[in-house]
Amino acid sequence: MHHTNIIGGGSLSLFDIIDCLSDTNYSPHVVFPKSNSASSYLKSKCLDDSYEYTEVDCPFITLSNFNGGPNLIFMLFKFLRNIFFVFKWNKLIRNMNEEIFVLNSIVQVPLVLLLKYHNKKVICCVRETKQERRGIVNLLMSRLLDMCDCVTFLTKFDMLNWSLIKADTYILPDIVNLKYSNIEQRGTSKSFNRDSLTLLYTGGANYLKGYDVLLESLTYLNIKLNVVVCGVIPPKINLRFIILRTQLYLFHVKCQSLKLQINKNIKITVFGKMSNVEELINKCDVIVIPFNIAHQSRNLYEAGYFKKPVIISDFTCYEDNVIDGFNCITFNPNDPRDLADKISLFYSKPTEEVILMGQNNHSMTISNHNHETVSKLFINILSNVG
Repeated sequence: MHHTNIIGGGSLSLFDIIDCLSDTNYSPHVVFPKSNSASSYLKSKCLDDSYEYTEVDCPFITLSNFNGGPNLIFMLFKFLRNIFFVFKWNKLIRNMNEEIFVLNSIVQVPLVLLLKYHNKKVICCVRETKQERRGIVNLLMSRLLDMCDCVTFLTKFDMLNWSLIKADTYILPDIVNLKYSNIEQRGTSKSFNRDSLTLLYTGGANYLKGYDVLLESLTYLNIKLNVVVCGVIPPKINLRFIILRTQLYLFHVKCQSLKLQINKNIKITVFGKMSNVEELINKCDVIVIPFNIAHQSRNLYEAGYFKKPVIISDFTCYEDNVIDGFNCITFNPNDPRDLADKISLFYSKPTEEVILMGQNNHSMTISNHNHETVSKLFINILSNVG
């Protein structure tokens, strides 16, 4: 079960998990909200891969309590609004015959109340980092998670941070899809060239992802640099957008102001939202992940798959996958000057050292996030729950 119908890290992880079942007796059935537009990533993917699916015509009952999520008032408003659909969800779950229900995000965990009422087996895949400043809400989330038969976490850090008592807990890392063709040739074909250094950022115009930190860091640099930006960019700014999305509008204004201060030697190319960033990752020299708030990132593993190093915010939640100077360069979170210094450091490194960092990142990715290993873990979890 997935709470949105759009492409994102969670939806990509959803189908990676489903793909683990390809050689088993399990028959996946994907449940997600009905799209208001003709395009739905989840529906298209299910049709392409012949997965059974159900589009529900009401929103999921969610509690979006995670690091970098919405503010407390908006989170509670959305929860109270969606709780009115509880009777429709009760009927939907009652009529479903599946043995095991997998909630693909912690935000869906309120549904465990209905699922357990109907004696369903429940696995919750926690893909988010715990929001530390909401003690009462975190206590509620812990109680709901402990009602699940099993809870999986992306890292040991996240698992220990929740410290569940009743539910079985496992570390189930994200998978990096190893089906791309000619990876060895493509991953190593581009040499490190300081005259055309390409830096990739995939977080869009997003505060959580640190777009403002990246732009401000560029104002301190006077080196030749190509910066490629992709991800969700605000739509056309109008009065309605300014009124309804005031905070995002002010963030947009700040970012536009920072762009005007960037040296002309730095070229910024914006691609916007993309369903597949494989080519961009393969063509860049380094991926920058400047998160303002601790949050898990698929780009860290995707960079490793293509033998690319990363420059990343130094948060404890990355300790399972990040070793400063080995496969990445870390910088102080929310510190544009330190990020600028680390970009300069990367720029000045010998070619052999840069290539080695990318190879080290590749080795860590293949060891921890390969399809075969994670598939065995997930199938073992399903067997224990079932």
